[in-house]
Amino acid sequence: MVARAQRIVRERPERWLPVVGYEGHYEVSSLGRNGNTHQTEEQVRVMRQLRHNGASLQELSDIYRVSISRVSETCNRKFWIHVE
Repeated sequence: MVARAQRIVRERPERWLPVVGYEGHYEVSSLGRNGNTHQTEEQVRVMRQLRHNGASLQELSDIYRVSISRVSETCNRKFWIHVE
């Protein structure tokens, strides 16, 4: 069962979308996981622009008070994929 789940994850990357009515507060993934958000859509746009302009993951982590991995995943569109 675990091997099947791992294969599914590899074959279909997890996508995160906002929960209707709770946009900016909660997200749900294509694999059924959910989580609360710590940024607004505007903050995500600014974070991505700062990263594009050369800000380090550590700098953004300090600014937004989230983990480096969360910054990386947000900037690489693993989270907040609906935000341009």
